[in-house]
Amino acid sequence: MSAKLCLGGLAVMAVWWGCAGGNDDKAKDAEEAADDGRVAGGDASDVSGQVCSPGDKRCMDAGVESCRADGSGWDPAGTCSDGNPCTQDTCESGQCGFPPLSCDDSDACTFDYCLPWAGECAHRPLAGAKGCCSTPEDCDDGVDVTEDLCDVAGGSCVNTVETLSARLMHRFGSKGTGEGQLSSPKGLAVLSDGRVLVADSGNNRALILSGAGEQLGELLEAGGTALKAPGCAAQSSDGRIFLCDTGNDRILLLAPDGSVSAIWPPADSGVKLFHGPTDVAVDSAGNAYVTDGPGEEFDSGNSIMKLNEKGQVTAIAGKSGEGDGNFDKPSGVAVSPTGTLFITDQGNNRVQLLDGSLAFVAKFGEEGADPGLFKGPSDIAMLPDGRFFVADVGNQRVQLFESCQPDCTGKVCGSDGCLGTCGECPSFAECNPQGLCDGWVGEGGEGCNKQEAGGCAACACEKCVCTGQGALDPSLFYEGADSDPYCCETQWDEVCMGECQFVCGYSCPLPAEWPVLDPTFGSIGEWKQAGDAAMAAPLKLAVDSSGFVYVLDNVKSEVLIFEVSKP
Repeated sequence: MSAKLCLGGLAVMAVWWGCAGGNDDKAKDAEEAADDGRVAGGDASDVSGQVCSPGDKRCMDAGVESCRADGSGWDPAGTCSDGNPCTQDTCESGQCGFPPLSCDDSDACTFDYCLPWAGECAHRPLAGAKGCCSTPEDCDDGVDVTEDLCDVAGGSCVNTVETLSARLMHRFGSKGTGEGQLSSPKGLAVLSDGRVLVADSGNNRALILSGAGEQLGELLEAGGTALKAPGCAAQSSDGRIFLCDTGNDRILLLAPDGSVSAIWPPADSGVKLFHGPTDVAVDSAGNAYVTDGPGEEFDSGNSIMKLNEKGQVTAIAGKSGEGDGNFDKPSGVAVSPTGTLFITDQGNNRVQLLDGSLAFVAKFGEEGADPGLFKGPSDIAMLPDGRFFVADVGNQRVQLFESCQPDCTGKVCGSDGCLGTCGECPSFAECNPQGLCDGWVGEGGEGCNKQEAGGCAACACEKCVCTGQGALDPSLFYEGADSDPYCCETQWDEVCMGECQFVCGYSCPLPAEWPVLDPTFGSIGEWKQAGDAAMAAPLKLAVDSSGFVYVLDNVKSEVLIFEVSKP
């Protein structure tokens, strides 16, 4: 590891970020203690002439001072500045702290957040909160394209927009090798503290940048090996930071302070696990999913791997190809709120879905420039509501999609929940609210509304068996309105179906296992512009906690921050 340096009040280091700094009250206490020949954390010896205890630290002005080895005085040890405009730089007991800037306006009807590029607080109406408005003016979100409405009955704000709108809020980065400059960057992550991690592939390094684009640190090597064409960056909900050291066929795990906490696979393992990893996503259980690029050998790579928290492979799926579950340059992966994996299959111009066991679920997309089609899709960013952005790099655009899982379980008619239908009833029957046909029973038993202990409720077949009504020959089994207590009161099974068929002329089978229908996908909208200019190669995406969308333009070597209004 290289040493950490703190220059000009900023964390500038060969490894990462985060340096020490000041608190006036603590500094004053430390000064008074030093004047008395005492320091916090240890007593100075009057006999030895020490003014402090070696190793002690204190807050002074905007930084931290450390007691010299001989106890003769204090030397500067670092400044408390993380370069993040959305945090407060503090020092207490000789330790720096960077708590988030408080933007709470004490108004339960607003969403409070910090603009990461400016360090300024902003507030917008909290959509859906009851008792928060009486007029549309109370719901003004400051975005020109949205229609601001107030549901007077519930007093809640609704901000709507007809078409997708992306407003460029900030941009940073430029081509070069200097501080904050980039060369063919291929990885992007917005960390939980608001900083931005970029895999600066062309410069063989990873940069940590503030939300304004100011360089706070860089990573050049790990485990004694220099980084080589790093190709992805990600952070999991448990705080782990991942960096794809793609050219070295390994994944680096970084601690919050930027130190390398683990390398997958370990350098001394002698195992070649990856073939140029391209992205990482983590599920709620802590499992990491790694998309692996094409290998140099035939039929190697082009797969998706599942690894546990120790970096051990627990499942692997896919190979080179166009078939379901196979890939051609898988480049981005995201986990949906329901745990489904969404993978950009770049060479096949599609997105594939796998479940947590890496079994194929569905796919969508093909080559083209129309909405919903792709040309080399390269990354996915998932939203909490299940909608997702796709970096359609070949078409120089970002698309927003929604997905829906049709559900016809227990239904033979009516809506599937995704603007489709589970089927239609015959003309002499009606679809009831439960998605079943009333007033008719067919050869397959269609029209039997429910299967319960008491039988096929409200079904003509049940009436036949349980009351004798409609029986072809009631004398075979029944006397008048007598019923079969087993079928009508205990269980409806194959025996009862036989009775129904022979006595009544119908069949009313037990429900079969209903098939799971394929999910549907719809393109909501797209954008290509970044201010007055078009995006050149939107390669990677990230969404921060305030909903801002970050786009990494590989060709222009810059990061774009958008405020996106979604229909």
